[in-house]
Amino acid sequence: MRKKFKTLVFLALGAFFITGCATGSSQSATNFYNKNKQSYQRSTEKREKNPNFNLKKYTNTRIGGDCSGLITAINKNNGSAIFDPKELNKYYTSGRKSQAMFDLYKDKNKIYFSQPQVGDLVFFNNTTRATKGRSKKLITHVGIVSKVNKDGSVEFLHNTGGKNVVSVMNLSLPNDHQIAGKKVNAYIISRCKDSSCLVSNRFSGYGRVK
Repeated sequence: MRKKFKTLVFLALGAFFITGCATGSSQSATNFYNKNKQSYQRSTEKREKNPNFNLKKYTNTRIGGDCSGLITAINKNNGSAIFDPKELNKYYTSGRKSQAMFDLYKDKNKIYFSQPQVGDLVFFNNTTRATKGRSKKLITHVGIVSKVNKDGSVEFLHNTGGKNVVSVMNLSLPNDHQIAGKKVNAYIISRCKDSSCLVSNRFSGYGRVK
């Protein structure tokens, strides 16, 4: 299965290189994943059961201290599977580690906008008080995908307020916080309950880890 998964990702990357849309969503990429949906679901299920990407031990703890610190701790405990610390150092331009991670993945053509898998990174822009009103999108927050639901919603682990929690995001319903009492998109900016402060409207892409 691991060999098949690597082959699937290789083909996906090849499709992006051919279309010249390596850092954006494209119809060809969507068609590729739709045709290989069953294989994709099996690969996702395998990673959910993979002890190396078991994120439960980090949930409801303060491991890492902040969003990038959490990812750094997970990376360290998984043999630098998410990033090489020495390589990441080359991408610091703003002092924000989340931005450096995003720039590293973007440079490697590993930023995607659909079909995430457990263990992939998820990036958000302008989530701080200082940046929430800016027109330029700055990466200020990062989490890691913990579950992909059949309804299209994505659960991700991230650090907010110093604590690691699981939040939900549904990009198909970007302006909804709850529907019929069920949360579909979490708020990501402190003391803001406007729809612009939902994770769906601050989403900047997934970072394909494997």
